Amino acid sequence: MDKQDKQILRLVITVFFGWTGIQKFAVGRWQLGIAYLMTGGIFGIGWLYDICKTAMELFKGLTDAPEERPAGPEEPVGPKDL
Repeated sequence: MDKQDKQILRLVITVFFGWTGIQKFAVGRWQLGIAYLMTGGIFGIGWLYDICKTAMELFKGLTDAPEERPAGPEEPVGPKDL
């Protein structure tokens, strides 16, 4: 399972079971997981935050492309180069 598949699985788990705090237990933050479990995802606000955060991490990973360097000299030309 590659990184993208893990992020997709994490997003699915967060969307469907995030109010239980399962995503927090999975990453070892059991104290926050218990708080989510007892408060329904911290009254839904924490759950929505986690969904947005996980989705943004996933989509950022999908759109990250290698940057193309502009054509030009390798080193900047300045007064010391003259």
